[in-house]
Amino acid sequence: MRQAWLLCAFLISCMHEKLDEQSFSDALQLMCNAPSTADAAYWKTHLQNTEAITLFEALANQTPAGRQAKITDAIAKAHLESCPRFADAATFEHVPVVAAAPGALELEPKPLVVTATKAAVVIDGKNIIALANGAPYPKDREGMNLPKVQSYLANLGTQATKNGAALPRLDLAIDPELSYGIVMKLISSAKKSGWHQFGVVMMVAGKPMLVPIDLPDWKQLGVAHAEDLHMIVTVTPDEFVLWSSSGVEGTQQKPIAAATKAATIATAVGEVVRRHWPTETPRPGGTGSIIVFAPNAVPMQRIADVLAAVRKTSDGHDLFPDVEFGMLFE
Repeated sequence: MRQAWLLCAFLISCMHEKLDEQSFSDALQLMCNAPSTADAAYWKTHLQNTEAITLFEALANQTPAGRQAKITDAIAKAHLESCPRFADAATFEHVPVVAAAPGALELEPKPLVVTATKAAVVIDGKNIIALANGAPYPKDREGMNLPKVQSYLANLGTQATKNGAALPRLDLAIDPELSYGIVMKLISSAKKSGWHQFGVVMMVAGKPMLVPIDLPDWKQLGVAHAEDLHMIVTVTPDEFVLWSSSGVEGTQQKPIAAATKAATIATAVGEVVRRHWPTETPRPGGTGSIIVFAPNAVPMQRIADVLAAVRKTSDGHDLFPDVEFGMLFE
């Protein structure tokens, strides 16, 4: 991605005719709303403002946090509300990629994001803890908790709610090769800091989107709505397994579906919904939850594949839109 960006910047810098026929605001708006297929030829033809070209060139040599800072300043100067193509691409440069995710949500204009790369956990543009190939150092963890992450999020929460506002959703931009274990540690630390709404960011057809998730209330598991099937997807490095803790739709020992592709599980999930709530049949509240379980070492990409598949059908009908994360301890 960086090499392509540098090539585009180089080609733009070689073109000096017709500059400044655009205002900076118009040029930035063009940058922010450019199609995902935009290449060097596109930028050379369309970008005609000297200041905007200088910004475009500067972005090539920035870290993701640095690009985010420059774009944020440019947005303010140009009086725009957001810049999806570049601001989001900078923040969500290393997240799982899926072809489709029915039911995924648009990102907020200025989301609060916890980013985890192989080298660090970054919040609000600040490196909170270093990671060794995606794993926290022993000094930075206490069981399922990451104390420095918890402390930083607690301070952010205090600032966010000082005027009586509710805590916003906390979005997780996780490198696709990082483990489910680090994801659970981040969520656990956030929950201890008072955060309760979460989302997982993924690139869907080239655009950053979000799937909301939660942690189950174990005290309520099995005693929720009488018609809740308590569906579960167990994700391993090799297989996706669909079953129910209620036993109505398979068990862990005899699951109703096991497959190597998430799309196959999506089909099985759709069949479960149609069996219990055929088309035009009212679906009771409290029956839309599904728990995703995984061993600690399963990579985030495989988790994202499931999240993208189980919430809705391709034509927008609910499957199990309330996704919760669980842990299989090793």
